[in-house]
Amino acid sequence: MTITDREIKSASDVIDVALARIDKTNRGEIATSVLAVIRNLNDHIAYKLWCELEPNQNASIKNVAKNFINRPPFKYIGVLRLVFSNFKIHFEINF
Repeated sequence: MTITDREIKSASDVIDVALARIDKTNRGEIATSVLAVIRNLNDHIAYKLWCELEPNQNASIKNVAKNFINRPPFKYIGVLRLVFSNFKIHFEINF
């Protein structure tokens, strides 16, 4: 399993745990953190896809999603990066 695959799996696990812990008192914090995790998940998926589509072109995980904005059928990856770019994780979600 590659580092990117592990990050994708980890993001999925974090989202599962966060949704299981949500209640009326913490739903704002958890929602913001889940959006940040989705942003990171999207970045890792974009990176993995980029490495398959453009193996000879280097890209960073944080910037690669932007390369898909004008590239159908993967445009949604770039759009998601723009939508989620302002969300930061405010607290750690522990397992």
